[in-house]
Amino acid sequence: MSDLLELEQDVTALRREIESLTKRRDAVKDKLANNEIEEYTQKPISKDFEDLFQSHPQLYDLLSSDKDKNKSKKKPSSEERDEGKHMTSEISNKRVKPNEQDTDISEDEWILKSQPLVQHKMFNSGISDMINTDILTSPSKRKLKLGNIDDDSETSKGNKQKNLNKKIRIENLFRLFGITFFPLVDPTDLKMNKELKTMEIKREMLGIRLEIYNEHNSTFEKPHYILLKKKLKIDSWMIFKHTIPSYIDIESKWFGINNGMLNTYDEINVFAKEVYIELIHGNIREQKIQKLTELEYIRDCQTDVNSSRVILTLIDQYEIELFLKNETIVSCKIPTDRMEPMLKNKWQIILLGTIDELPNKLSQLNNMLN
Repeated sequence: MSDLLELEQDVTALRREIESLTKRRDAVKDKLANNEIEEYTQKPISKDFEDLFQSHPQLYDLLSSDKDKNKSKKKPSSEERDEGKHMTSEISNKRVKPNEQDTDISEDEWILKSQPLVQHKMFNSGISDMINTDILTSPSKRKLKLGNIDDDSETSKGNKQKNLNKKIRIENLFRLFGITFFPLVDPTDLKMNKELKTMEIKREMLGIRLEIYNEHNSTFEKPHYILLKKKLKIDSWMIFKHTIPSYIDIESKWFGINNGMLNTYDEINVFAKEVYIELIHGNIREQKIQKLTELEYIRDCQTDVNSSRVILTLIDQYEIELFLKNETIVSCKIPTDRMEPMLKNKWQIILLGTIDELPNKLSQLNNMLN
């Protein structure tokens, strides 16, 4: 019984303490409601947000509204609203309208100038400001940019030329790696927002540039392009257009990644690398076959589109037909009746292997035939 009484006493003491704390809490709440809120309403916003609220008074109304209907609202003063409207009108006046400014330029050029900036999500933020989509600094418009430089003073011309050359070098540096991405816009996907009087992009696009370095000629081959576009109903990408050779099954590589539902830039990067590897294998075969044509005992060389089938003609009119996979000769035929069957079968086996070993083997065959 004594334990039960002690517990009842403890419970009673706790209830009294809770009541006391509740009263103190209510007093603090009343103080905040009556005194401190009045101080905040006298200066409702900090200096860091004054400019923002002056430019966007509607934002201030939304954030300063109190959920409690019994509490009064504090709105910006009429002077602050006038300043905000004035600043907003100044910003809106900076937007170029086709019927008010730039009347000397074409409609297509105005569309490109007035469209919103594209965010470079494929690039690091540290270099995003060096790669932009402005019409006057894009690679396709460098001649126009250089033409404008001639109209300026010598000092201004030198600074602009130096700045342009710097951007060109940075762009070329990225292109050295073989795979680069760039944003672009299809004019058919542009739509005018009548309320904001701005051009909006209905479907996002992304370009992939693939460039192969030819070690034999010490030059870059003509680049290949793949243009991707967002689907209308599904948030995934699709192949819009491309210049990839027909011997590369680009569609199967696309659908081999997540069943063709590519949603992220990482998946697009994997797809670009797979296509790039195929282009490299084809280019390496072409380079090594080109070296074979420089041999003195090779009279003629014929190849197919992807250099996987090669017909070599020796000086003494012997033909050798080779079938390659990557850089390896997997099959060989010598379609002639002037060689003994046993000898012909022997050399058809000897010529198999890597294409790097082929010059020495052909030299031995040529010496034997002569």
